[in-house]
Amino acid sequence: MKLNKKGFTLIELLTIIILLGIVITIAVPSISGRIAKTRNKTYSLHEQAMKEATENMMNRCLEKNGEMCNMPKNGERMKVYLSELVD
Repeated sequence: MKLNKKGFTLIELLTIIILLGIVITIAVPSISGRIAKTRNKTYSLHEQAMKEATENMMNRCLEKNGEMCNMPKNGERMKVYLSELVD
């Protein structure tokens, strides 16, 4: 009688599933940590770009209008909208 072996045995399938589970268990925390670091770095870069844009806007305002700009004094806050920063 000729046995035609097609496919995997149950033990082989279980072994593969267990190995994949171990690999996923190791990989997921590593990947999620990298994603968090990248997100934080992106937020920092955006914050820096907005600060520079605000400084540039204030400098241009001073160049055009002299002291007539509505500049905040030391310790005061000023709202600057993103639409004002985009030229």
